[in-house]
Amino acid sequence: MERKYSELCELLDIQRWPHLSKAKQILQPPLDELIRIRYFESWDLVHTVGGSDFKLIMTPGDAILRITRPRLAATANPVHDPAMEELLWALTSRGVREADARRALLDIDLDRQCVADQIEWFDEQARRMGPAMTNPPGFLLALLRENWAVPAGFETTRKRALRARASQDTAQQELRRLEAEEQYRLWTDQRASEAIAQKLSAAEKTRRLKALRREILEKYPGVYAKAVSGAGTSPALEEHAEWLLREEVKLDLGLPTLEEFMRGPPQGTLF
Repeated sequence: MERKYSELCELLDIQRWPHLSKAKQILQPPLDELIRIRYFESWDLVHTVGGSDFKLIMTPGDAILRITRPRLAATANPVHDPAMEELLWALTSRGVREADARRALLDIDLDRQCVADQIEWFDEQARRMGPAMTNPPGFLLALLRENWAVPAGFETTRKRALRARASQDTAQQELRRLEAEEQYRLWTDQRASEAIAQKLSAAEKTRRLKALRREILEKYPGVYAKAVSGAGTSPALEEHAEWLLREEVKLDLGLPTLEEFMRGPPQGTLF
């Protein structure tokens, strides 16, 4: 969960402080209280990549997750939803420990995130990278927890099924929505790439990617074992850092939402 600091101040009608330390000092008491009552597991306030704002990063805690995902509230209990059972099997069959898989599914908003599509894309990445993906289960969990978008050109089972049922009204609506999401991802990715090229020098980009790789390794120490041990580079880690950089830039740009984009793509769109 992320929110730009400027948007949060406007939403809560509170003073916006220009210095990170002061902003953290003001936010700390209420946010720490939310951690105490287990609404949040953790929080942090950091600079956006462009440096023009801060972003608040929040990890949901058990209390709020029990409200938003009641069907997975007790991770120790079996999941009785057939769709959830299928996702759980898909994760465990790819080497993810059952407890970790249940926790990941608990944290995810499954109404907005298509995990099945992401698992299919993971399978393709695992085939492409081969042994270079040193910890496939860890990589799969990382991409699900951070909600990596499936590339627009990747053909999923869901997309093929929607095309096959395109004569049905509901399938047409779903397919149009899916195609709009793909167009939106392409457009936002291009805006982010343009901003990176314009705002960051080669040296600045290198420094930022190095910092992101360090953050990733601290957060997921078991996913990129070779990089942690210094035994070699990791294509998966490089891709992870590039993805995070684009997402940070998108947040800093204040791009329109998907719904706003669907009402009428801004000037400069790819389509």
